[in-house]
Amino acid sequence: MKLFSRKGKPVRLETERFVLTTTNRRDIARHSFPWTTDPEIMHPMGYGTKWTMRKWRRTYPRFNNRTRFCFAIRPKGSDTVIGYERITMDGHGNAILTVMIGDRGWWGKGTVQETRRAVIDFAFGTLGCARLAGYVLESNYPSIANYQMLGFQCEGVNRKLRRNLSGKGRLDMIIFSQLAEEWQALREKERAS
Repeated sequence: MKLFSRKGKPVRLETERFVLTTTNRRDIARHSFPWTTDPEIMHPMGYGTKWTMRKWRRTYPRFNNRTRFCFAIRPKGSDTVIGYERITMDGHGNAILTVMIGDRGWWGKGTVQETRRAVIDFAFGTLGCARLAGYVLESNYPSIANYQMLGFQCEGVNRKLRRNLSGKGRLDMIIFSQLAEEWQALREKERAS
């Protein structure tokens, strides 16, 4: 039997403005499908804009709430999903983070900073991850800024890894990472201020 093959319990995280609850791939695909026609949402993620619901659903793995989590982001007091945060763990205590905010009304309002902090606390504190990583296309400036503001370090670049969906050449993929002890030191510094 595979390690962590059973489905885990649902998880709920709260921030000042948001509630994050784990969901399944069918539901998150249903909520996020309307965003698939917007190139400003899709291209920074490395996706095109021509999708069927079935094909879009298949881009998501099956989330088991043990090693693969997908948190639907909702403003407090609302049932509307404005985005999602994902965690994908391996068997060595490493995890990859992904975020998509599909509701443009929440862009530029610190949404990712706020929700990502809760997800990082959960990954390091509850899951016991040793290292978190994020992979960002060089043209995704908001995501690069978010990782930097959260204390992630640029640890490398996969040169010309992806086609530029605008049709102009290829794009680098930047790798950001953070270790558990780095996050803990950052959080202690924040509490002391």
